[in-house]
Amino acid sequence: MIPDHLDDYWTTPRIATLGTVRADGSPHLVPVKCMRDDNRFLVLTRPETLKVRNVAASGRASLAEHTDTLWATVEGPAHVSHDAALFEHALDVRLLHVLQHHRRVL
Repeated sequence: MIPDHLDDYWTTPRIATLGTVRADGSPHLVPVKCMRDDNRFLVLTRPETLKVRNVAASGRASLAEHTDTLWATVEGPAHVSHDAALFEHALDVRLLHVLQHHRRVL
């Protein structure tokens, strides 16, 4: 469950740090494009990456992000999806955010 004060924070697509565990037990931390979608987090990545293999093997991950005034981490069960419709949905959510941001800037 996401605390109320972090609801808007995670709704905005972000560059966050994804944490997974390598096969040898050591941590693997990488920047990823992510966004919250209802009660799940979507991470955009390529299927051949180490982070995908790590999540597929362990079924767990964490995401951490910060600003100048706030820091938040979510962790728990994770899975890899190759569902094309979910990928398109994630791209649509990210594109919508970009378009909304540009309207505010212009």
